[in-house]
Amino acid sequence: GVLAGISILLLKIFSLAALAKNPLILLSLLLFVPVAARFCDLFTIAFFNYAKKEGKGKIWHDSTNIPGDLIFGLVPVVGLALFLSIYSHPTIVLIAFGSALVSGITLAFKLNSILGGQTGDTYGATVEISETGALLVSALLLPALS
Repeated sequence: GVLAGISILLLKIFSLAALAKNPLILLSLLLFVPVAARFCDLFTIAFFNYAKKEGKGKIWHDSTNIPGDLIFGLVPVVGLALFLSIYSHPTIVLIAFGSALVSGITLAFKLNSILGGQTGDTYGATVEISETGALLVSALLLPALS
């Protein structure tokens, strides 16, 4: 767990350092990526079973309403994406959202197959991996977009 945490932290730092060459895109991603990652978490909470009978994350799973919460959760993602696309590079915002979704949901499926469901810890891991995936892919593709 410690090695994974250090790896994620280093990947985020290196990605942010690479994105710092374009301050407007960096600011856009610093605003957008956490929102997109939380939507991935909401998706995971809504569509996967909870692995235990009790736990700190169970209340989130049990109180999530489908499709209402997903639609409500998508509103800030889309709104912020549209706003940032006006002032920043629209492609990078789409890339960040797509890579956040792919990395977060892929992790959720993998953890679901291993654990037979999700827990509060896997919800947190989904957020971290979604953020890391979005920042890393954005940093790798930014030179091609500039």
